[in-house]
Amino acid sequence: MSQPSLSSLRQQVADLQAEIARRTEEAKRELRAEFDAKLADAGLKITDLYGAAGSKPGIVRAKTLKVTQSVDPKYRDPKTGATWSGRGRAPQWVEAILEERKLSIQAFKVTGEFRL
Repeated sequence: MSQPSLSSLRQQVADLQAEIARRTEEAKRELRAEFDAKLADAGLKITDLYGAAGSKPGIVRAKTLKVTQSVDPKYRDPKTGATWSGRGRAPQWVEAILEERKLSIQAFKVTGEFRL
């Protein structure tokens, strides 16, 4: 008993995939015709059931708002008066002080010189 070759198996898979695609399209056409007939009998359109494209009936989507709480500043630039809360990316004036004084961000936060 001989086994089918690899190329033969691949061809069978391709043939089966093509048949599945053909039958799927056929089923869609049949269902569409059936739905259209039922809608016509009821005097309805598809949008009467499902709304406009991309919407769902009865569902109101709430816009999600990102609520941010302001955080009081902890640090002040003595030259300009600009402030920073100590959260997020350090502003340019902090970066300049870090570079000028060769400080780490932790050392900057510990020194009381820039604290409010």
